[in-house]
Amino acid sequence: MKRYCVIGWPLAHTDSPKLHTAAFAQVGIEADYAAQSVPPEKLADFIEDFMAHFAGANVTIPHKIAVIEYVDGLSEAAKKIGAVNTIVNEKGKLVGHNTDWIGARDALEKVGGIELHGKNILILGAGGAARAVVYAMREAGAQVSIWNRTYERAQKLAAEFEVRPLQSISNENFDVIINTTSVGAAPNDSDTPLPNYGFPGSPAVMDIVYTPRMTRLLKEAQAAGCKIIMGDSMLKLQAQESFRLWTGKDVGFLKFEI
Repeated sequence: MKRYCVIGWPLAHTDSPKLHTAAFAQVGIEADYAAQSVPPEKLADFIEDFMAHFAGANVTIPHKIAVIEYVDGLSEAAKKIGAVNTIVNEKGKLVGHNTDWIGARDALEKVGGIELHGKNILILGAGGAARAVVYAMREAGAQVSIWNRTYERAQKLAAEFEVRPLQSISNENFDVIINTTSVGAAPNDSDTPLPNYGFPGSPAVMDIVYTPRMTRLLKEAQAAGCKIIMGDSMLKLQAQESFRLWTGKDVGFLKFEI
């Protein structure tokens, strides 16, 4: 039986085992998928031992960048994004991939029904999650702006991906707004990255936070008449692509409950 896992620290709650276990059952593959809590100081040892025990893994906070040092190769997207969220054990060679960008793109285009090409898109945040989303929007041909509470971080990320950093968002309308920060996630679900924001122009709004599904940001956007895309769509679609990389099988993850 092949074994798969998700690695992160801490892993108090993750829906990845539920999603992938359902997918393996659907296609009739006998496999085990479990959460593995790996502290940063143990990451090198875990990956060294990984090849003998696992066929693949998902990688989450805080290991998405650090794990690059320990894999044997990277997909083109993972190289450009500078982060790995999926590892495939290819006959003893560990290849790092990034499926977060596909999850973000498909959540907007396939779930939200939004044609991204040429759209004016605002990305909130400049951390690790923002990297994949910026890459996805650039690949889709969108015009991308980044706003972050610390402007210098927005500048740095914007320079790397050749997009626009913003010091203020008060004087511009956007077609799409994407929150890539953890602001609004439980237990701090009364917070929002955009307090007192009126959503001028009624942009579509996606929040990558999925606990709760309806964040304060999404509630306020919906009340303002905006189309909203919940974070669990991106979660499921990036997992769907990881599963395809491991098994070669296309399974629709959106139908799975978490």
